[in-house]
Amino acid sequence: MPAVKARGKRAPLPTELPRVEIVHDIAEALRTCPCGTPMVVIGQEVSEQLDIVPMQIRVLRHIRPRYGCPDSIHAPVTAPLPPQPLPKSNASPDFLAMLLIVKFIDGLPLARWVIGASQLLQPLHNLMRDTLFEGPFMHIVTFTVIWTKPWCRCSKKKARVRRPIVTCGCKPAARLASRW
Repeated sequence: MPAVKARGKRAPLPTELPRVEIVHDIAEALRTCPCGTPMVVIGQEVSEQLDIVPMQIRVLRHIRPRYGCPDSIHAPVTAPLPPQPLPKSNASPDFLAMLLIVKFIDGLPLARWVIGASQLLQPLHNLMRDTLFEGPFMHIVTFTVIWTKPWCRCSKKKARVRRPIVTCGCKPAARLASRW
């Protein structure tokens, strides 16, 4: 019987990558226990995230000291983790931006993080679409695209692509104005 792979445990990031430590600490005022005694550091929570500086990969270490009551009367306190673009992911915002660039500009294969990043950009897409349709008119440019499936030599497809182009409505051409 084949061994069942454990789920939910991500492999640690490679140790040879450089680390940048970012400490997220709680405010000084929150380091006093409700019983009045100052809290002491009793540990820390460390989460690692892949980051990229244009073509330099590194690991961001988010360190959050955990403070506890010396008398162990009250629950420990930890600073919250900063909001992440994709929850439960170890990809930084810069890493996601690089993935989107290599996917859509360089034409590389889709990574699973691109799907999550596209959901984050949906409000921006909606705003651009609304702005486009608010204009007094728009031009539609039609052109033919030919593409092939890389795994099949015989399959070539043609498609007519229509792209809207926003133009300013200050002085429309007579030819376009007559069509409206």
